[in-house]
Order: sequence, then C-alpha cells, then structure tokens
Amino acid sequence: MENKNKRKIMIVIILVAVLLVSIVGTYAYFTSGINNDKAQSAVLKTGSMALTFEDNDAGINEKLMFGESVVKKFKIINTGTLEASLSLDFDQMINTYLNGSLSYKLSYSSEEDGEYEEIIPETNMPVSSEPLTQTLAQELSVPAGDTYYYNLTITLNVTDFDQTDDRDAVYNTRFSVGDPIKYRYYSLTVDPNGGSWGEYTSLQEYLLKNKETLTITNIPTRVGYTFLGWKLTGVSSSFDDDTFTMGIGDSKLVAQWNINKHTVTINKNGEITTIETEYGKTIDLGEPPYKEGYTFTGWESTGGLIEGNNLTITEDKDITVTPTYIINRYKYIVYHNKQNINDEEYTLVGADTDEGEADYNSTVSPEVKTYTGFTSPTVKSLTIKH
Repeated sequence: MENKNKRKIMIVIILVAVLLVSIVGTYAYFTSGINNDKAQSAVLKTGSMALTFEDNDAGINEKLMFGESVVKKFKIINTGTLEASLSLDFDQMINTYLNGSLSYKLSYSSEEDGEYEEIIPETNMPVSSEPLTQTLAQELSVPAGDTYYYNLTITLNVTDFDQTDDRDAVYNTRFSVGDPIKYRYYSLTVDPNGGSWGEYTSLQEYLLKNKETLTITNIPTRVGYTFLGWKLTGVSSSFDDDTFTMGIGDSKLVAQWNINKHTVTINKNGEITTIETEYGKTIDLGEPPYKEGYTFTGWESTGGLIEGNNLTITEDKDITVTPTYIINRYKYIVYHNKQNINDEEYTLVGADTDEGEADYNSTVSPEVKTYTGFTSPTVKSLTIKH
C-alpha cells in the first residue's frame, strides 16, 4: 500500500547491463534498459566451475524502504573430479552514491534449504565515478561434484529522508568470475617517467601474485630533476621501504620528479644581472654590451647552450655568462717635415711618410728620421684611439 508519508527507493541492480538513475515523484529508480528474460539464465563459467543465478533472471527488481535489503541467490556447481575455486568480482562497476549508502554481504550453504553461514560481513559498496573492477569474494571453493548455494544481500542504508545527497547517484555493475586471488597474477608496471631506472628508460612490467613482493632498489635519475619518490596506484597494493607488495589488481609505480632551479649570472662588463630559471628553459641574454675599442664576438658561458643571444639550460648547475670581444686595430700615419731654410715654416717630406696599424689604446713610437744638416726631434709617442 502506498503511504504518502513515506518515500521509497526502487533498486534494480542489473548484472549484465548499464544502470541509470531517474527521479519520478518520490522514488529513485535504477533501470536496466532491457527486459528481463526468465528463460535465459545468467551463467558465469571458469574451468570446472559454473555460477548460475537461480532465478534465471538477469536483474533484481525490488522496491526497498530505507534499511531494507534485496537478496540475489546463486549457486556454484563443481563438475570436476577435484575441489576447485573461483573468485567473484564486481566488473565495470560505477557507484556514485555516498560511501555507506549501499552495502552488501555474502553467505553460503552446502544445502539450498540449509543454514547459511556468513562469509563476507556487511561491507560498504565500493564508490567510484569511473568503471571499477574489484573483488567481491577472493575465493569460493566447492568440493568435486558438489553444489554450494549463496545469498548476496544488498542493503539500502540511506538515512536522509529527502535523499538530498544521493538524489542523482548512479549504481551500475556487472559480475565476472576468474581464478582465485591467490592463484591470479597481476601486473606491476614501473614507469621511470622521463628518467632512467637502472638500465631502463622505458616501462618495465612484472607479474606477481597477491602478497608477492618486489624490491625496488635503484633510485631513478633524470638530468635537471630531483627524484621525489614513487607514486603507487593499484587496489590494496603497498610500497614501503623500497618493497612493493602486490594487492588484488594491476598496479603501477610512477617516478615523481621536481624540476631543478638554477641561477644564471650575466656579467656585462661589471654590470651583474642574476636570473633564476629551470633546467631546459631558454632565457634571453639581451643586447650585447658596448665596449669602447672592442668588437663583440659572442657570449661565453660556464654551461648550457648559446645560440645568438639566447641561453638554454642544458646542464644541471648554476651558470655564469660573459660577453667576449676582440680588440679593434686602427691605422695611423707618420708625417716627416723639414724646416725651411729661409723661414720658420716646415715642408712635408712626402717620400718619407709612414703608415702603421696598432691595437686600440696601445702606444706607438714611430722611428725618427735623420736628415743631413737638420737636427732630429726626440721620439714621439702616440696612444691609439678610435
């Protein structure tokens, strides 16, 4: 009977199809988008083990009051001659409900109408907005030729009467079976992430069983970066004191780096400029400084790569940059003059004119000519300027 003072939630947990949430009046619906086919059983097989949902229904269609539960019954048949095991997983599950809004537990019996023993206590449904595969039961064992019966109980634990926090939530899941966790191999991918890990620069993959360990001894290196540690992803895997322990899902260790900062000192003829930059960056050194009497020929640095007026930091250290020059050379002319016999004036001796070349700011002392009947002057010196 409908009770206007109560609000209900309808849960349809579909095992093989995507579930959507819609709000209709005072109800929240998980809808399958398919028609349940009672004649088509949902059977999952691995080896000699077959898991069959006993109502041959691909979904659960129930109305749940707050705190109520729905039970999905299935059985596992071992058709082999030896005891066998399988694991049961949530597959491609999405649950955007608040943590604790949905929970599950699992119980079993060796007889369909017998007493059921709880093997997985009340557990919060995993929460993820991205498709997630996670183990529901690590190992379900059945003796040879036997059938065991199971009840998967899903409970709605919403306590907020208005369902405000969970109004737009979505719950989708499939189920899959496979080898028991203790027999199953998972991959560990070690990613140097641009650096070198021992002799490796590319991804390295290792196959480990649950709880197997691998010692990660080498510390990665990367020019221009400082290693910060490993970032671990993977369900229930752990990494402590250089020891990785495999959980129950593929895992990854990715090297984390911090780019190194360095100081570039630019010395422009005594005018000092300092720039803080990072490895791999390129900085503009600016216009070459003017130096009287010299020609700029380029930049000289204690590290890095210089192209034109740009410096790229290619070494993991501080760098000093200075301009380089070549000294200019200038031509000079030496004229020789004789005093006139009849007056105090002088006449150029053109044939004795000398030419020379000298460095900027150097001093030249041209040879003094001697002429018969004339008194030679003292040696004259000249500082070369431009």
